[in-house]
Amino acid sequence: MFVSKSFLRNLTTVAIVVLGAVSVRAQALIPTAANVHAVAEVASPNPLPDAPEPAVSSAPIVELRPEALRPERPARTLSSRALGIFAYPGYGMLDQRNNDLEQIEGAAFVAERASSVFDGASTYIMLDTPFLPDAMQATEADPMLTLFGNRNKVGVLASGAALELAFNGASVAIPHILDRTLGKNVGDPARVGTIFAAAILTVVHIHLAIYNLQNTAKLMQSVKAVNGK
Repeated sequence: MFVSKSFLRNLTTVAIVVLGAVSVRAQALIPTAANVHAVAEVASPNPLPDAPEPAVSSAPIVELRPEALRPERPARTLSSRALGIFAYPGYGMLDQRNNDLEQIEGAAFVAERASSVFDGASTYIMLDTPFLPDAMQATEADPMLTLFGNRNKVGVLASGAALELAFNGASVAIPHILDRTLGKNVGDPARVGTIFAAAILTVVHIHLAIYNLQNTAKLMQSVKAVNGK
């Protein structure tokens, strides 16, 4: 049976105390078997009795919440805020340009929004031409924009703006939903798709704007011809 050094040292100390007490009071201080057993149980089983006891840290326990583990988002610059307003809402929903694809996506959003504004302005100019019985008539041909009439400038522009905002917001929301539900970077193929879609829409908007301006020039020539009669 293994006996530790600490136990032997404590047992020797008890024996010396007992022998000294016998000369003074023979029976008063004699330790019983129960006392010796209690001392043996108190003895530390550590084979190295001189090793210091581990200090109990008194530092407060800090509970880290999930939001505390997230990296702090950098503050937006003035130009970033301006572009966020111009290309609302998609540009502002991007994750502060931390993703390389989102940087390209943000640039695609700005270019697509600029071309859509150009297209809307040319559409307004075309529909604002005089409506004369014998002159060429300017009308909107897109059925998605003529819910309020094919010559209603406010209705056509409002319908186009609603479709623009829906595309812009969905282009960011869908990849983010895929990342949260299926895992990180799962939405990257969707981001690539939205970049290509924004590029195609940019070309379409520019083509339509040029077409509207050309037709506006023809319409004004027709109006001048009718007025000259």
